[in-house]
Amino acid sequence: MRNYSITSPEILIDNRAKSKGIRPDAYRVPEIMVMVYNKSELQKLVELINASLYDWIFSSDLHPLYRGKVEKKEIGLIFPGWGAPTVAARMEELIACGAKVVLASGALGAFQPEIKMGDYVIPSEAIPGEGTSKYYSCKKRVMKADPEIIEVSKEACKRVGVRAFMGAVWTTDAIYREMLTQVKKLREQGVLGVEMETSAIFAVAKFRKIKAGCILRFSDSLANLKWEMQWWHPEYARTALETSPKIILEALKLL
Repeated sequence: MRNYSITSPEILIDNRAKSKGIRPDAYRVPEIMVMVYNKSELQKLVELINASLYDWIFSSDLHPLYRGKVEKKEIGLIFPGWGAPTVAARMEELIACGAKVVLASGALGAFQPEIKMGDYVIPSEAIPGEGTSKYYSCKKRVMKADPEIIEVSKEACKRVGVRAFMGAVWTTDAIYREMLTQVKKLREQGVLGVEMETSAIFAVAKFRKIKAGCILRFSDSLANLKWEMQWWHPEYARTALETSPKIILEALKLL
């Protein structure tokens, strides 16, 4: 018997549309979607592209979706939640509603000492330490970003004038179980840092045949094998609320 997923966002969308007496096309989203994990950064981007709130089937007060334009290209902005399972599900829903490019803006805990406040990481690949991506690509040990999105992200960082590192990151579901021996091993292998969504984003994108990439700012460090947090530093707030939106805007111009 052929194996397939019994559940899908398409089935849910069709069911919801039928219950309301409308066509599923009513829930279409822009082909270019930006997922932003920081709500204040999201609001800054909303202002920059003059976006308006969109009553999407999967949106809510906690997870709003906005639509606007950048150089005549329709753009969608959304707060998808946090963590690989939640973000992967939200990507599935966006793709089912027409998304073809997904760019994520978030933060990263650095493993390498040269990555400092104000620096950015553009993941070229992600090592899965979460439980979602194996359901999309069970044979892959590393999930890769789309090459075009990598180049666009690099150029956007260059235009804004920030230092960007490109390489592998590690994605985990367990923020409070980043074990000493594992971090030390990954650091020695040259992995740039840790976050909670990227490998799942790349896995879903590959499986659904769309383009995806991430732009991650420095937020904390484990490079010295201790947790050095910077979230409450004024410079981090400036990076999140000023620099990251500028980088995303430049990337959207290039897409």
